[in-house]
Amino acid sequence: MADSLRERDAEPVMPIEEMVAVRGLERGDYPGYASLLWEGDRAHHEAMPERIRPPEQAQLSENEFFAFLDDPDVLMVGVEVGATLAGMARASYRATVAGRLHLPRRFVLVEEIVVGAPFQRRGIGRMLMARVQDWAGSRKAQAVELKVYDFNEPARALYDRLGFRPLLHMMAFPLD
Repeated sequence: MADSLRERDAEPVMPIEEMVAVRGLERGDYPGYASLLWEGDRAHHEAMPERIRPPEQAQLSENEFFAFLDDPDVLMVGVEVGATLAGMARASYRATVAGRLHLPRRFVLVEEIVVGAPFQRRGIGRMLMARVQDWAGSRKAQAVELKVYDFNEPARALYDRLGFRPLLHMMAFPLD
């Protein structure tokens, strides 16, 4: 759910006056991570209730969080402002084999990225994406990819400013 990022501008608008640290997440970060995930899930549910569960029905368990932390092909990173987890991202390394049409490739997929509402427009999304890109480079990935819902214009605008380009457009025709 990479489009949970709600940054409205690529450049920080309000300075962060507390100490900021971009760091790997740890087991003790589960409550902060779950809270940010809930916030992002709520925004998605409000925009698309016919497609996305309410956040109380989509909670990530502590064991699932720990499994991500233990997986060497998963990056779990956060930005801490003062003592608060202000934003987080989860990305995974993927390698595909050649198919009839597609070439083999190595890439990092941003699965989730959320910046808490009080910390938006301060460059935290940019910090998280920079860490993901550094990790992808260390893994010899050819690209960083993500999916973003069309309604999330602020996230789409940020990704565009960061150099992401559309690969395809997935469309739906409702039959109801």
